[in-house]
Amino acid sequence: KQWYQRRVHGDSQVTAKSGPYQEMSWETRFTQSKIQEMRNAFGLFDRDGDGTINAKELGAVMKTMGNAPSDDILDKMIKVADSDGSGVVEFQEFMEMICDQIEVSDEEIEGAFKMFDRDNSGTINHNEVKHVVAKLGLKITDDQIKAMMKMD
Repeated sequence: KQWYQRRVHGDSQVTAKSGPYQEMSWETRFTQSKIQEMRNAFGLFDRDGDGTINAKELGAVMKTMGNAPSDDILDKMIKVADSDGSGVVEFQEFMEMICDQIEVSDEEIEGAFKMFDRDNSGTINHNEVKHVVAKLGLKITDDQIKAMMKMD
């Protein structure tokens, strides 16, 4: 939330390539396993499966996470991440945006985990992922969920 508020509203303290990894591309910064996890996350946003994220798709996912930015803010968020000016965010741009926002607070991580961990067991199982995916309105198979959960 802070990322889009600062970047969209023009906070000059935030730059696209700041921090200790500013010279590293996402291809070298992440393992192949992590990149695949990010592709799966990208797929959750890309609701129509066209390989891009538009403002409507971004808004739908944010709404399920308890945020309701205006259409204007969503458009600005897309423009910030859309480095090629196509009007949508492709995977390359998504990864660049992730790299910009790599520092996430423990509270944010815990909140995201709790969203999945419905039984408060400290683990996330297949059925919990399936529930959240269904709540997001995504059509995903059990095999796709298994692939998302596969750990190397």
